[in-house]
Amino acid sequence: MRLKNLVAACIAGFIFAIGSWSTIIAGEAAVVTSRYLNIRSGPGTEHRSIFILRQGDRVEIVEQQGEWAKIVGELGGEGWVETAYISSVQSSGDSSSDSENSNIIQGLW
Repeated sequence: MRLKNLVAACIAGFIFAIGSWSTIIAGEAAVVTSRYLNIRSGPGTEHRSIFILRQGDRVEIVEQQGEWAKIVGELGGEGWVETAYISSVQSSGDSSSDSENSNIIQGLW
């Protein structure tokens, strides 16, 4: 009986984990969902913050490692973010933003 409960718990945990996996995919457009987001030099909080983006800023996902995604911004800068703070969006193909409308508040982008 204990083995049956253990198997059931493992299956339930696996299903929960699958449901909570990030749907961020390399090559997709994404938008920053937190008020401010540190962009880091590598995938992890031990890497230094190289600039900050604001909520609503758009980025492109170029790589993913676990819960971290390497992003490229509209002006070409790149760095790493935790996927919990970005959300995939459909790319509209609209490239009307320019450097004077950028929401970047620190660093070179």
